[in-house]
Amino acid sequence: KLTLLDAELKKVTQRVNLFEKVIIPQTHEHIRRIRIALGDRMTAAVARAKMAKEKLEAEEQESPPEDASA
Repeated sequence: KLTLLDAELKKVTQRVNLFEKVIIPQTHEHIRRIRIALGDRMTAAVARAKMAKEKLEAEEQESPPEDASA
């Protein structure tokens, strides 16, 4: 029984080390990369929105509103 417990303890220890030293750090790195990518996309979306707004404002200034009473 002691030999079986020792073998199982070794397996569990290896799995714990795998998670602590490999899987969890990789996951943290993946999360960091995803956050950076999402931040970049949000920044680009804001920039596109500002450009579209400026374009609309420029078009409105170029063509004055037509008089509806005429």
